[in-house]
Amino acid sequence: MGFNKAREEHKWKQWKEAEEKKMRGLGVSEEVITKLYEYDWEIFKQERIYQERQIPDTDLVMQRGDTDTKHEIHQPINVEELIEAIDNKSLRKILMKTDMLTMRVVLMRSIGYSIEEIADYFGMKPNTISARLMRLRKKIKKFFE
Repeated sequence: MGFNKAREEHKWKQWKEAEEKKMRGLGVSEEVITKLYEYDWEIFKQERIYQERQIPDTDLVMQRGDTDTKHEIHQPINVEELIEAIDNKSLRKILMKTDMLTMRVVLMRSIGYSIEEIADYFGMKPNTISARLMRLRKKIKKFFE
């Protein structure tokens, strides 16, 4: 459900009237009350503009039951699962012989991390991460030629 301006403005006016009543009871001058009203009204308008342009999350989120589970792809969460998910025995052998750091890089890339994010995570330069991936790619290509 989107932003309902009339309802929100009504709630704001009720809150503002109660606040002004308290301020008058405390002896605050009308000039200060007026300035505060104008300031709060500007803030309310800015919030209204912001809220009117928001897209409710409920419209975008698909319910779990809406997805067709037979076409879901299992995302591996560790290197062992990544290797086990490979159907080709030859490729699986190559990956099992690959060092653990390179395999962790491959896993992070498969999840969607960028080269820069992976480099930051391992405390390495992005070029080093790219070189590791390139060497693995060459090894795999060489094996399948």
